[in-house]
Amino acid sequence: MDVVARPWSGFYCPVGSAYPQPCDTGFYCGQTGLEAPSGLCTPGYFCSRGSTTPHASLCPPGHYCPQGTPLPLPCPPGTLMGRSGGSTVDDCQPCPPGHYCDQIGLAKPSGQCAAGYYCPGGQSTDRPSQHVCGVGHFCKEGSVRERACAPGSYQPSEGQHRCEVCPSGFYCLEEGRTHLVPCGRGFYCPRGTANQHPCPSGTYGNLSGLADESECSLCEPGMYCKGTGRIYPSGPCSAGFVCFGAASQPSPSDNITGAPCPPGFHCPVGSSVPSPCPKGTFSEQSGLTEPSQCRRCVPGFYCAEPGLKAVTGSCLPGFYCLEGSQSAAPMSGVFGGVCNPGHYCESGTSVPASCPAGTHHNNTRGKKSDDCKPCPDGWFQDLEGQRECKPCPPGSHCPTTNTTGSTSGPITPLPCPAGYVCPRESSFSQPYPCPKGTYSPTLGLTSLGECLVCPAGQFCGSEGLVEPTGPCAPGFLCVTRATVPNPTDNRTGSTCPLGSYCQLGFRAGACAPGFFCDWGSSSPEEALCPAGYFCPGGTRTPLACPAGTHSSVTGNSHQNNCTTCPDGYYCQGG
Repeated sequence: MDVVARPWSGFYCPVGSAYPQPCDTGFYCGQTGLEAPSGLCTPGYFCSRGSTTPHASLCPPGHYCPQGTPLPLPCPPGTLMGRSGGSTVDDCQPCPPGHYCDQIGLAKPSGQCAAGYYCPGGQSTDRPSQHVCGVGHFCKEGSVRERACAPGSYQPSEGQHRCEVCPSGFYCLEEGRTHLVPCGRGFYCPRGTANQHPCPSGTYGNLSGLADESECSLCEPGMYCKGTGRIYPSGPCSAGFVCFGAASQPSPSDNITGAPCPPGFHCPVGSSVPSPCPKGTFSEQSGLTEPSQCRRCVPGFYCAEPGLKAVTGSCLPGFYCLEGSQSAAPMSGVFGGVCNPGHYCESGTSVPASCPAGTHHNNTRGKKSDDCKPCPDGWFQDLEGQRECKPCPPGSHCPTTNTTGSTSGPITPLPCPAGYVCPRESSFSQPYPCPKGTYSPTLGLTSLGECLVCPAGQFCGSEGLVEPTGPCAPGFLCVTRATVPNPTDNRTGSTCPLGSYCQLGFRAGACAPGFFCDWGSSSPEEALCPAGYFCPGGTRTPLACPAGTHSSVTGNSHQNNCTTCPDGYYCQGG
C-alpha cells in the first residue's frame, strides 16, 4: 500500500524521494515537508547535517564561519579569535603585539615573543627574522618593539634581551649607544655613567678613563683648582695664604684645604706650608706675604725661635738687646751685647743706661743702677757712662755728699777752699788745711808753701784760716807764724821785752818816765816807779837812788828827783 508522509524538520524530500534526506551541511531545514533546504546557515554559525535552524551552532573561538559554512574555518597563523561567532576571516584578529600565534584556530596567543626579538601585532613565530632586536637596543621576552638602551648602557650586538652597563672609565651619553666613549680628562665615570662626572672643585683629572672620584688628583699643596672638570690646577695659591691640598680657591680659609697665613709666618705665592718668620722676628698678624713683613724683635726683647707670634721674653739683666735680637744674652754686637763698663742694663734694656756723672763702673754686665759706684773723695767724674773716675786736679777738691742716706760722688771738682791746700797727686781725699801760723784767703792752692805766713802782730790760732785769727794779746810781741795770741817760744813771738810795752802784737814803745816795764808789759805806765827809786824812760827795772840820797815819792823819772839824805839820817841808797 502506498503511503505518502511529510518529512520531519531537519530533513527534506526531493521529488521522488523514497526516504527523507537529512538537511545538507551548511544548510538548515527549518520545517517539515520541504523539498529542499530552507537556506544557508547564518554567518557566524555553522550547520552540520540535519540542522533545523540557521543558527544551529555558534562559530567557536579561533574560527570564523561564513554563510553556509558546514564546519568552522580556523583562523590562519598569526591571527586569533578570542570570541565566538566570527563570520569572516577578517574577524580573526592579528596576534596581539608582544605575542605570536604559530597555529591555526587559536583563541589566544601561542606565547610571548622570544627575548632578543620584538613582535608587532600579527606574528606567527616567536623569533620573527624581520624583527630581530637591533644594536643599541634590547628586547625582553614579549617585547612589542625594540627599546633603545638607556643612557649609561649600550649594546653592540643584535638580538639581545638586555643592554650592557657602561663600564667604569667610559660613559654612554644618549639612548641607543652601540659603542663606548672613554671618559674625558677632567671627568670620572663610574659604572653605568650616562653623563661624565666632573672632577670636583679642588681636584683635577689629567688622564682620560678615570672610573671614580677618588681617581681625580687632589690639587697639589700650594696650588688651587677652581671649578669642576679641570685637567690641571688653576694656579698657585695667593700670597698670604697657604694651600694644604685640594684647595678650590686661591685664598682658602676653611682650615681644611687651606687657611690664611698664620701669625708668626709668611706665605709667598704658591705656599704649601707657611714659612716661619726667621729668628729675631715675630708677627702677631696673619696673612703676611714675605719675610720683610715680619716685625723685627722689639728693642729690649729677644725672639729666640722661628715662627713666633710674640716676643720670647725680655733681654737678661747685664745685656742689651737691639731690634731683631735672637738671644736674651746677645754677644755679637749686631743685635745687642754685653752691657759695657760705665753702664748698666736692667731686664728688658734696649740701650745701656749710662752710669750718672759722679759714678763709675769698671766691669761689664752691670745689671742695676746700684752697680754704678760713687766716685770716692778725691776723685770726680763729670761725664756719664764712665768706667773710671778722674783724680781731682791740683788746686781742687772733690768731696762726696750724703743725702737721705745715699752717697753721691763728685761730679765737678771744686776749687780748693780758702784756708786749705789741695796738693798735686795726693791720695788724701780731703783738702789739707793751712797749718796753724798760716792762712790763705785764696782759692785753689796746691801746696802748703802757698799758705801765707801769719804776719807780725797777728796770730793764726787754728788750721784752715782764711785770715789771721786776730792781733796778738797785749804784752806780747808776735813776729810771724804766731799760733797763739801770747807766744813765748821766742821764735814766733815772746813776751814784750823789758823796758818796752807791746800792743796788737808789736812793740809799741819804751816804758814811760816814772814807770818801769817788766817782761810782757802792755802799757807805757805798766808799773809806777817805787819810792826810793827813779825810772827814766825805757826802764826795765827801777834804779835805786844813789847812797846818801832818797826819795819818798813814787814815779820819779830822773836821778835828780832823789834828794840828799837830811841831817841826822843816813841813806844807804834805794
